[in-house]
Amino acid sequence: ETVSAFQLDMRVCGADVREELATIVSERPQQISFVLGTRKGDPNCGTQGAFAPSSAYMPKFMRVNPILNWSFGSVWTFLSMFSIPYCKLYDEGYTSLGRKDNTAKNPALRKEDGSYAPAQALRDFSMERAGRESKPSKDMTMTPEETSRMLSEAREVSLLIVGDEVLEGKVEET
Repeated sequence: ETVSAFQLDMRVCGADVREELATIVSERPQQISFVLGTRKGDPNCGTQGAFAPSSAYMPKFMRVNPILNWSFGSVWTFLSMFSIPYCKLYDEGYTSLGRKDNTAKNPALRKEDGSYAPAQALRDFSMERAGRESKPSKDMTMTPEETSRMLSEAREVSLLIVGDEVLEGKVEET
């Protein structure tokens, strides 16, 4: 449904997202950028800025983080305001999704009857990651020269949503 509504190409990948990203990157002659939903406080955000290079263990691309400084509430307001589809796990009491082994329903959303309220019902945004085990963040700082070089070489922007599927749409430079 989302693929059709937003005219996206969908790639379903296996357990190795790096391999799928390497394929996507290798198919393009120019460096590319991915628009991501990374926010400050996300487990792997580190010191990323609005523009950040991929991690050393990934193929080379530029990360574009337009919602870096949004709150949990801002994300849900945006999704609701524009009727944007999202993963159904958020309706089951999850507020932060990671791997199966480090993600659980948020205890702050547990109701008296043992069921869970949906993620958008969370009022104390500091509890957003209460259902996640965290790990130390990495430094992903990039020099202004590196940022400038990568932005000047980028000719295409793609969309990547990592979960059970990788969705990709592109807008070519005109």
